[in-house]
Amino acid sequence: MARKRIEAMLKTIDDIKLWDEFLGNVVGITSYGAFINIIPGVDGLLHISKVANKRINRVDEFLKLGDKIGVRVISLDKRDRKISLERVDI
Repeated sequence: MARKRIEAMLKTIDDIKLWDEFLGNVVGITSYGAFINIIPGVDGLLHISKVANKRINRVDEFLKLGDKIGVRVISLDKRDRKISLERVDI
């Protein structure tokens, strides 16, 4: 587990691949989702539809700034630096 964390800290956006999993930190909450910091300097969007296993109306009812959550990369556009995430149990 410690090895996984160290390897994640050394990654850059060029090292990220589809289906990679991370223990991320919630750094922003909007009406349409949450921004999750997956590695230093790289954030991804966890869309509101991916926050819970049911339909929710407000992201802030399930996530708070600073929460650590497991996420998986489901879409990746390195050129525009856009990463879409889904929630997973790590």
